[in-house]
Amino acid sequence: MDRFVRQTILPRVGVEGADRIRASRVTVVGLGALGCPASDLLWRAGVGEIRLVDRDTVELTNLHRQTLFVEGDVGSAKAFAAAERLRAVRGGPVTPIARDLTCDSAGDVFRDLDPERDILVDCSDNFETRYLLNDIAVRAGARLVYAGVIATHGTVLTVFPGRTPCLRCLFPDIPAPGSQPTCETTGVLGPASSAIGSLQAAQAIRAIVEPGHEPSLAQIDAWTLETRAVAVGEPDPGCVCCGRRSFEFLQGRESSETRVVCGRSAVHVDPARDLSIDLTELRRRLETLGRFEQRPGTLRGAMEDGTVVTVFADGRAVFDGTRDEARARTLYARLIG
Repeated sequence: MDRFVRQTILPRVGVEGADRIRASRVTVVGLGALGCPASDLLWRAGVGEIRLVDRDTVELTNLHRQTLFVEGDVGSAKAFAAAERLRAVRGGPVTPIARDLTCDSAGDVFRDLDPERDILVDCSDNFETRYLLNDIAVRAGARLVYAGVIATHGTVLTVFPGRTPCLRCLFPDIPAPGSQPTCETTGVLGPASSAIGSLQAAQAIRAIVEPGHEPSLAQIDAWTLETRAVAVGEPDPGCVCCGRRSFEFLQGRESSETRVVCGRSAVHVDPARDLSIDLTELRRRLETLGRFEQRPGTLRGAMEDGTVVTVFADGRAVFDGTRDEARARTLYARLIG
């Protein structure tokens, strides 16, 4: 019996839809609380090829919500651990890409995008990567399914470049670091992330099977079951990205910089623009993670692994105890946003 028969008999899928799914190639960026259920369900749905992009390793604190991983995976690259799990589900091309997705690496990761075949699934954990993926999708004309989750609630949006608003149409400016909550400082309910990741997979399948539909911006709270769906309308002709075709994040003009500090085991992260961070508020949010000491112009504290973090009021941060730039970018996203 065909393993996909229960899906194929759905009138909204059918044989033609099954063929579209089988011909598709999905790239999931971020294999955390959203990327695990999304990639698992998409692979089980029969997508023809899947690529798994993540720069991080599995940590013990991931396991309460990142459903592709087990204790034996702790310390392994997420991309490879997830690929191993998906290969156990069924055969087919599963490609792990354990890289930090930046404006420099994007050309290698996405060198052969085909808008008829490819769909990008944004499960990343920081705004810079989200806006970078938006640039990549719009430039190539590839479909993009975005999702985000924090605490108990999440958001899902599908972008059809040229026909619907892109992410920057709806949210033109990247939020300032430290201005938004993160899972590290606010927490996240495991079932909430699985619910949003599942809906993200469903919308990716719909984008493959029914590419002409009119998407909405959906917001769901898994705790209260409150839902809200907003029609997104048409693209903004004045949008920097899809209107003016200026790909600032892909070209590196809006990207943070990281560099290993000369003479010491430390990485300096510098945002694209000088900012003004409320260090008092940031200290309050980080109190659950350790002891942070605020001094004029800086906030300093130590992580459980011994990494010492110094955050400056202008948005810069130094991570002492590591020379891994990707690790520093991950910590910056988790702590500051």
